[in-house]
Amino acid sequence: MIAVNVEVKLVLMVAMFSGLKMLGGSSCALPVSWQGDWYESDVGRVTITTTNISTKGTCVDTDHNFYLLENRLVSLSY
Repeated sequence: MIAVNVEVKLVLMVAMFSGLKMLGGSSCALPVSWQGDWYESDVGRVTITTTNISTKGTCVDTDHNFYLLENRLVSLSY
C-alpha cells in the first residue's frame, strides 16, 4: 500500500486488491473533491483530474475507497 500526504491533509490510499478487472477496462473515476491542484511536500505541485494523479499515474480500477493507479514509465532510446 502506498500513502501520499499532501499539505492540505489529503491522503490518497492506493492499493492492489483482489478481483481486479484490469484487462476488462473497467471505468475508474477519482472523487470530485480530490480534483484540482495540490501541493505535496518534497514533490511540489500535484494535479488530480477525473482519472489521473500527475505524480502517481492513471486510475485503472476502483473498489469502494481503493484506487489502483498505473504509472507507465517512458523509456527514451538514443
